Amino acid sequence: MKTPSLGLALFAFAAWCGLAHASQGDPALPPCQTPQDHSQFSHGRQVAKTRLGGGCRYEKYPGTCTIVSIAKTPQSIGQAQVSGGPGYEGYQISYTYQPRMTLPHGVSLKSRYSLQLTNSWYPGASYLKKYQLEAGRKLPCDLMLIRSGTCTPVVFDFPGVDQADYFETTR
Repeated sequence: MKTPSLGLALFAFAAWCGLAHASQGDPALPPCQTPQDHSQFSHGRQVAKTRLGGGCRYEKYPGTCTIVSIAKTPQSIGQAQVSGGPGYEGYQISYTYQPRMTLPHGVSLKSRYSLQLTNSWYPGASYLKKYQLEAGRKLPCDLMLIRSGTCTPVVFDFPGVDQADYFETTR
C-alpha cells in the first residue's frame, strides 16, 4: 500500500481550511493562536508583529462576517458527553465572510465557515447571549492569512467576541 505524500496531506489540510494556495515555511501545520492585538503595518496591510505558535506572520484582511445559522448538530450536542469536554451542549454557528479589500491572487474562500471557540468547542446558549450572536447579525471580522511560519493557514478574528472565553465550562 502506498503512503499518501506530504504534499497531498498539506493540500487536503489547506482545502479544509479554505485556502487554495500553499503556505510558506515549514510544511508541518500545527494549530496556533490567532495573533490578536500584536500587529504592525507592512505594505498597506496589517501583519502580526509577534510570532506566536510556530513562529507565524499573518496578513490581516478586514471584512464583515454574517451569521447565517445557529443550530444544534449531532457534533455540537455530543460535546457534552466528551471526556475532558466542556460539559454542555453547544451550537454550530455558520457564517459567511465578505472582505473590504481585494484578496491576494490565488486565495479561494469557502462559502461558509463555523465559529467555534479557540479550542474547537462549540459555544453554548450563554455564550450566544453574552456576545449577542444570532442569525442575520453582521459582525466586523478579520481574515488572517498566513505569510510565514507553521501555524493554521487561515484564521478568523472577531473583535469584541472572545473565542477563548470558556466561562460556560462545567467540568
